[in-house]
Amino acid sequence: MKYSEVFLKVAELGAKMDTMYALNLLCDAYIDMCGVSAGSRTVYHRAGDGWKKKLGESKHELALDARNHSLTDLFSHINKRYKPEDYNEYDILPISEQQCVEIAEELLIENSDNEELAKALCAGIVFSNETEALLDFLNTQEWFLSYVEAHHRDYYKILLYRSELEESQIKLHLFNNKTLMKDFHFTIDFSHYLATDELKLIYQKDKEKELENTGDACTWGGYEDVHDLLLEHFEAPVKRRTMRYRSFENQLHKMIVSHDSWAKHLHTMTMIEKMDKLGLVPLSKYMSLMKDEQK
Repeated sequence: MKYSEVFLKVAELGAKMDTMYALNLLCDAYIDMCGVSAGSRTVYHRAGDGWKKKLGESKHELALDARNHSLTDLFSHINKRYKPEDYNEYDILPISEQQCVEIAEELLIENSDNEELAKALCAGIVFSNETEALLDFLNTQEWFLSYVEAHHRDYYKILLYRSELEESQIKLHLFNNKTLMKDFHFTIDFSHYLATDELKLIYQKDKEKELENTGDACTWGGYEDVHDLLLEHFEAPVKRRTMRYRSFENQLHKMIVSHDSWAKHLHTMTMIEKMDKLGLVPLSKYMSLMKDEQK
């Protein structure tokens, strides 16, 4: 990737900026290009993606959301000017990295009187084009397990945390697509469910209801619809387009296979091995699914 010397010098200065400040500036620039220039809008978005990557690597409260949401999903939480109903209709262009740099060099000249935006732009483009060693799914901090469809385009997302794969207890992390992940987060003891058919919460946070509980204080009270939705989802069939390489009895079977696939790559315990270490015996209907994955 070829950058001009000026571009790299500005990027070096920009790299020292506060991440949220840089994202706010780039969001402003993105908004200003909506309905004006798709190319410029795309480059500001690309730079924003570079800063979003840095946000995801940080300890900021939005780090989890940055790793698991698109930039436009985050814009309204970064910049009050961004109204999804006004700006989500604008798309970005499929341009190459070199084309992106060329347009960014032009924007650097155009923004010669806006030093802060220029720094955020240049640094963000460099960040976005950085290649990471061993960049693959094994380096991610969370792994997607399943989407749980609700009503009116609402859905929940089930994730595994990489840091917990070495633990005996199997945990599922549930998030609602309509809120930031930091604002709605339920953690389920899945090992307990496999042994008892009971969905046991061990952590729950719902900022809207000013609720945050751990351990025995957790309750499904007020969330019965979410509880029932999860049980229905576990038994639901897997859509055919996701069954390229093998078949699954249901969504729960697919989740077991996904967990165990990652566990094997990382040389950690499969679900059935974790259950054994915990001294728990899976119900026969789940045992057959876990044993199937051992074959």
